[in-house]
Amino acid sequence: MEAFKSQEIKLRLEDPQSLSELMQELEEGEGVEISLETLYYDSPDLDLHRAGYAYLVNRLPDEVQGEINPRGTFQGGVSSMEDWSRPQKDDKPDLDVFQDLPVWEVLKEAVGKKELELLFTVRYSRMAATRFWQDDSRIDYYLDRGTVSGRGQSESLLEVKLILREGRREALLEAAEDLQRRYPLALETRTKDDRGLALLGIRL
Repeated sequence: MEAFKSQEIKLRLEDPQSLSELMQELEEGEGVEISLETLYYDSPDLDLHRAGYAYLVNRLPDEVQGEINPRGTFQGGVSSMEDWSRPQKDDKPDLDVFQDLPVWEVLKEAVGKKELELLFTVRYSRMAATRFWQDDSRIDYYLDRGTVSGRGQSESLLEVKLILREGRREALLEAAEDLQRRYPLALETRTKDDRGLALLGIRL
Protein backbone atom coordinates (compact mmCIF):
# COMPACT_ATOMS: atom_id res chain seq x y z
CA MET A 1 0.00 0.00 0.00
CA GLU A 2 1.39 3.41 -0.95
CA ALA A 3 1.75 6.22 1.55
CA PHE A 4 -1.11 8.68 1.86
CA LYS A 5 0.15 11.90 0.29
CA SER A 6 -1.41 15.27 0.97
CA GLN A 7 -0.93 18.98 0.58
CA GLU A 8 -1.87 21.00 3.62
CA ILE A 9 -1.70 24.39 5.28
CA LYS A 10 -1.58 24.82 9.04
CA LEU A 11 -2.65 28.04 10.77
CA ARG A 12 -2.16 29.00 14.41
CA LEU A 13 -5.11 30.73 16.14
CA GLU A 14 -3.51 33.64 17.97
CA ASP A 15 -6.57 34.88 19.86
CA PRO A 16 -8.48 32.17 21.78
CA GLN A 17 -11.47 34.50 22.05
CA SER A 18 -12.15 33.80 18.36
CA LEU A 19 -12.37 30.06 19.00
CA SER A 20 -16.12 29.85 19.61
CA GLU A 21 -16.94 31.73 16.39
CA LEU A 22 -14.63 29.51 14.36
CA MET A 23 -16.10 26.37 15.92
CA GLN A 24 -19.60 27.57 15.13
CA GLU A 25 -18.66 28.10 11.49
CA LEU A 26 -17.35 24.56 11.20
CA GLU A 27 -20.39 23.13 13.00
CA GLU A 28 -22.62 24.87 10.47
CA GLY A 29 -20.58 23.09 7.82
CA GLU A 30 -21.68 19.79 9.36
CA GLY A 31 -18.47 19.53 11.35
CA VAL A 32 -18.08 16.81 13.95
CA GLU A 33 -15.84 16.81 17.03
CA ILE A 34 -13.88 13.88 18.43
CA SER A 35 -11.32 13.47 21.22
CA LEU A 36 -7.91 12.14 20.19
CA GLU A 37 -4.65 11.15 21.84
CA THR A 38 -1.37 10.69 19.99
CA LEU A 39 1.74 9.14 21.52
CA TYR A 40 5.14 9.80 19.93
CA TYR A 41 7.84 7.13 20.29
CA ASP A 42 11.53 6.86 19.48
CA SER A 43 14.67 5.19 20.76
CA PRO A 44 16.61 6.89 23.61
CA ASP A 45 19.04 8.17 20.94
CA LEU A 46 16.24 9.43 18.65
CA ASP A 47 17.34 7.13 15.86
CA LEU A 48 14.03 7.35 13.99
CA HIS A 49 14.10 11.14 13.95
CA ARG A 50 17.73 11.14 12.85
CA ALA A 51 16.72 8.86 9.98
CA GLY A 52 14.01 11.35 8.98
CA TYR A 53 10.89 9.63 10.39
CA ALA A 54 8.39 10.08 13.20
CA TYR A 55 6.53 7.11 14.68
CA LEU A 56 3.31 7.75 16.53
CA VAL A 57 0.35 5.83 17.87
CA ASN A 58 -3.12 7.34 17.55
CA ARG A 59 -5.80 6.45 20.07
CA LEU A 60 -8.94 6.90 18.00
CA PRO A 61 -12.53 6.54 19.29
CA ASP A 62 -12.88 3.00 17.93
CA GLU A 63 -9.36 1.73 17.24
CA VAL A 64 -5.62 2.22 17.74
CA GLN A 65 -3.44 3.06 14.73
CA GLY A 66 0.30 3.21 14.30
CA GLU A 67 1.56 5.87 11.90
CA ILE A 68 4.87 6.63 10.21
CA ASN A 69 5.53 10.17 9.00
CA PRO A 70 8.57 10.88 6.81
CA ARG A 71 9.87 14.41 7.08
CA GLY A 72 7.78 16.54 4.72
CA THR A 73 8.61 19.55 2.57
CA PHE A 74 7.41 23.11 3.01
CA GLN A 75 7.08 25.54 0.11
CA GLY A 76 5.04 28.71 -0.33
CA GLY A 77 3.05 28.09 2.83
CA VAL A 78 2.01 24.58 1.74
CA SER A 79 3.35 21.42 3.36
CA SER A 80 3.62 18.28 1.25
CA MET A 81 3.12 15.38 3.63
CA GLU A 82 2.86 11.61 3.43
CA ASP A 83 2.24 8.91 5.97
CA TRP A 84 1.54 5.22 6.41
CA SER A 85 -1.04 3.97 8.93
CA ARG A 86 -1.65 0.48 10.24
CA PRO A 87 -4.02 -0.88 12.93
CA GLN A 88 -2.39 -1.91 16.22
CA LYS A 89 -3.78 -4.10 18.98
CA ASP A 90 -2.83 -1.56 21.67
CA ASP A 91 -0.86 1.66 22.14
CA LYS A 92 2.50 -0.01 22.82
CA PRO A 93 5.16 0.69 20.18
CA ASP A 94 5.21 -1.96 17.45
CA LEU A 95 7.09 -1.20 14.24
CA ASP A 96 6.39 -4.73 12.98
CA VAL A 97 2.88 -3.71 11.89
CA PHE A 98 4.67 -1.99 8.97
CA GLN A 99 6.45 -5.13 7.77
CA ASP A 100 4.62 -5.02 4.42
CA LEU A 101 6.26 -1.70 3.57
CA PRO A 102 9.77 -1.07 2.20
CA VAL A 103 10.19 1.62 4.87
CA TRP A 104 10.11 -1.09 7.57
CA GLU A 105 13.65 -2.18 6.71
CA VAL A 106 14.83 1.41 7.05
CA LEU A 107 13.15 1.81 10.42
CA LYS A 108 14.47 -1.46 11.82
CA GLU A 109 18.00 -0.68 10.64
CA ALA A 110 17.83 2.75 12.26
CA VAL A 111 16.62 1.46 15.62
CA GLY A 112 18.46 -1.86 15.74
CA LYS A 113 17.72 -3.72 18.98
CA LYS A 114 16.96 -0.60 21.01
CA GLU A 115 13.64 -0.31 22.82
CA LEU A 116 11.31 2.51 21.82
CA GLU A 117 10.22 4.88 24.57
CA LEU A 118 7.46 7.46 24.88
CA LEU A 119 8.73 10.96 24.13
CA PHE A 120 5.59 13.04 24.48
CA THR A 121 1.82 12.93 24.13
CA VAL A 122 -0.66 15.18 22.33
CA ARG A 123 -4.20 15.18 23.72
CA TYR A 124 -6.69 17.22 21.76
CA SER A 125 -10.22 17.67 20.50
CA ARG A 126 -10.66 17.86 16.73
CA MET A 127 -13.52 19.57 14.94
CA ALA A 128 -13.57 18.30 11.36
CA ALA A 129 -15.54 19.51 8.35
CA THR A 130 -15.29 19.09 4.59
CA ARG A 131 -15.96 21.94 2.19
CA PHE A 132 -15.94 22.42 -1.55
CA TRP A 133 -14.17 25.58 -2.70
CA GLN A 134 -15.49 27.81 -5.48
CA ASP A 135 -14.04 25.54 -8.19
CA ASP A 136 -15.30 22.38 -6.41
CA SER A 137 -11.88 21.57 -4.99
CA ARG A 138 -12.49 19.45 -1.88
CA ILE A 139 -10.80 20.62 1.31
CA ASP A 140 -10.88 19.13 4.81
CA TYR A 141 -10.85 21.60 7.71
CA TYR A 142 -9.48 20.44 11.08
CA LEU A 143 -9.63 22.61 14.21
CA ASP A 144 -7.37 21.09 16.88
CA ARG A 145 -7.27 22.32 20.49
CA GLY A 146 -5.47 20.60 23.30
CA THR A 147 -2.08 20.09 24.95
CA VAL A 148 1.37 18.81 24.02
CA SER A 149 3.02 17.28 27.09
CA GLY A 150 6.06 15.24 28.02
CA ARG A 151 8.56 14.81 30.87
CA GLY A 152 6.74 17.27 33.09
CA GLN A 153 6.53 19.98 30.41
CA SER A 154 3.43 21.09 28.52
CA GLU A 155 2.11 23.75 26.17
CA SER A 156 -1.24 24.49 24.61
CA LEU A 157 -2.24 23.61 21.06
CA LEU A 158 -4.74 25.66 19.06
CA GLU A 159 -4.54 25.44 15.29
CA VAL A 160 -6.44 24.93 12.06
CA LYS A 161 -5.26 22.52 9.39
CA LEU A 162 -6.54 22.55 5.81
CA ILE A 163 -5.89 19.47 3.67
CA LEU A 164 -6.49 19.40 -0.07
CA ARG A 165 -8.29 16.14 -0.86
CA GLU A 166 -9.12 16.86 -4.48
CA GLY A 167 -8.55 19.81 -6.79
CA ARG A 168 -6.15 22.71 -7.27
CA ARG A 169 -3.26 23.64 -4.98
CA GLU A 170 -4.26 27.28 -5.50
CA ALA A 171 -7.69 26.54 -4.00
CA LEU A 172 -5.97 25.47 -0.78
CA LEU A 173 -4.11 28.78 -0.63
CA GLU A 174 -7.28 30.73 -1.37
CA ALA A 175 -9.22 28.93 1.37
CA ALA A 176 -6.47 29.66 3.90
CA GLU A 177 -6.36 33.33 2.91
CA ASP A 178 -10.14 33.52 3.30
CA LEU A 179 -9.89 32.25 6.88
CA GLN A 180 -7.03 34.63 7.67
CA ARG A 181 -9.07 37.61 6.51
CA ARG A 182 -11.79 36.75 9.02
CA TYR A 183 -9.88 35.29 11.98
CA PRO A 184 -6.56 36.06 13.74
CA LEU A 185 -4.67 33.16 12.17
CA ALA A 186 -0.94 32.98 11.47
CA LEU A 187 0.94 30.48 9.34
CA GLU A 188 2.24 27.57 11.44
CA THR A 189 5.27 25.81 9.97
CA ARG A 190 5.81 23.37 12.85
CA THR A 191 4.31 19.91 13.02
CA LYS A 192 3.08 18.43 16.31
CA ASP A 193 6.25 16.37 16.22
CA ASP A 194 8.37 19.54 15.95
CA ARG A 195 6.52 21.09 18.85
CA GLY A 196 6.93 18.06 21.07
CA LEU A 197 10.67 17.82 20.43
CA ALA A 198 11.11 21.55 21.02
CA LEU A 199 9.17 21.25 24.29
CA LEU A 200 11.70 18.66 25.44
CA GLY A 201 14.60 20.88 24.39
CA ILE A 202 15.58 18.58 21.51
CA ARG A 203 17.07 20.11 18.38
CA LEU A 204 17.90 17.83 15.45
